[in-house]
Amino acid sequence: MAKTRFGVEIFLNNLFEEDETKKVPLKQLRGLYKHEKRNSVNAFREYLDEAVEIAQEIGRREGLLPEDYQAIARISKVANLKELQIRVKEITNKNVRRFLEKYILNQIKVVQHWWPYKK
Repeated sequence: MAKTRFGVEIFLNNLFEEDETKKVPLKQLRGLYKHEKRNSVNAFREYLDEAVEIAQEIGRREGLLPEDYQAIARISKVANLKELQIRVKEITNKNVRRFLEKYILNQIKVVQHWWPYKK
């Protein structure tokens, strides 16, 4: 867990059974988003790298085809948003693709006006 750039969520989700956990709202607790701590390009790159790591972890747990691992690796090298969308669509594993679409597209909405490669 210490080697990953993403939080403890996946670790904890797989450590405990769902009926053993309790959700506790932490009112008024707020952390900073990457785009609030970094410049826009670095924030987007960090979100992208994080998404790739999480997708690879989901793949390890579910078992992926070698082609999906290669497609995930290509995501970290995208040069523009169109290429990113193409790379995500190349992934055949529905759970990994759904995660990437949801996660990456959500982060793009946050940092899109800063992203320098809109071609």
